[in-house]
Amino acid sequence: MKTWMQHWLARGSAAFTPLPLPHDQPASNTKESSTLKRPKGRAPLALLLLPLCSLALADDFASLHADRAAIERIYYNHRLGEKPPFEQVLPPATLENLVRQDLRKAATLKRAYGIAVTPAMLNAEMQRINTTTRAPEMLAEIKAALGNDPARFARAMAKPILVERRLREKFDNDDALHAPQRIEMEKIRAKLLEEPVAASRQSAANTPPANGDSSAGKSVARSRNAATSKPPAGRRLALLRENHTNEVSETTWQLAMRPAETNAPAAD
Repeated sequence: MKTWMQHWLARGSAAFTPLPLPHDQPASNTKESSTLKRPKGRAPLALLLLPLCSLALADDFASLHADRAAIERIYYNHRLGEKPPFEQVLPPATLENLVRQDLRKAATLKRAYGIAVTPAMLNAEMQRINTTTRAPEMLAEIKAALGNDPARFARAMAKPILVERRLREKFDNDDALHAPQRIEMEKIRAKLLEEPVAASRQSAANTPPANGDSSAGKSVARSRNAATSKPPAGRRLALLRENHTNEVSETTWQLAMRPAETNAPAAD
């Protein structure tokens, strides 16, 4: 599919008639001479349109960059506590990278899933933002920073949010993309479900017969189980580690009594 730049370049070279130049006048009125001279008149037009399209893209990116900086500055102003300067938190290079990421996400949504953001979709997203926001004052500040221009708000605020949400929805429900991981997870799930059954069979095999010395048999069984078995959670964690190295992390929580209140008002 042609980009809009290629479209206009092709349209300009095919539809617009170049102005005749003195050196392009045919030497004779023959058909062959006219055919040879015509491309020379059209070539400069395409060369002139190319920098114009590049300037338009640069201006559009610069406006997106400025609008994104204005939005991020509103968020920065509402953050509490000590914070470094805005230029240190979000330098121009970081803001430029954020804008490029938004453009890449929109291009990926269209190329991979065939979804192009339409004006109707943007209007619905802006309506959703206006009706569901929990910070109307901050939203009003953002709109004011964008000149209270609905077009700028739709392009710089609503579109990135809409693209991010739709892209995540498509990615999460892409069965073909996640097929290998799903198969692997199903195998691990089957092993986890079989593990309690195998542990139960092992415990039954280690149980001494009823007609033998029960005390000695129980002592042997306990020592054998202590040496070869782990708690259920430990066995499952070991199984996950075996299948996914460095993808399992352990977190230990220690519960204790709440400390006494130290900011209670002093008694008179």
